[in-house]
Amino acid sequence: MKEQPQHTEKLNRAQEILGYTFSDRSLLLAALTHPSAAEGHSISDSYERLEFLGDSILGAIVSYEAFHAYPDLNEGGLTRIKVSLVSGASLSKVASDLGIADCNLLWFRLNGGQA
Repeated sequence: MKEQPQHTEKLNRAQEILGYTFSDRSLLLAALTHPSAAEGHSISDSYERLEFLGDSILGAIVSYEAFHAYPDLNEGGLTRIKVSLVSGASLSKVASDLGIADCNLLWFRLNGGQA
């Protein structure tokens, strides 16, 4: 996927919020591109595959931390903690609170269309 001029401001803002500069901005562009904006392009041009990987990694970290923080909690309780923290609603709220949600390229078409 190639960065278009209209993406630059949102990508720069996302890097600023994260406090990290991507050496490969195409990963950031994919991470912020809604599947509807990538219609007709490669599946790797939207955030779906990265979301799958990120959810798995975050789930493992939350599971590890909950396992050690709550030694007397059974598997069901640990699962409820993980599910509540690694849910779409929880992560959307965090993204919104950080301002990352405003960087989402929902309305941009990858072929250079306007918002």
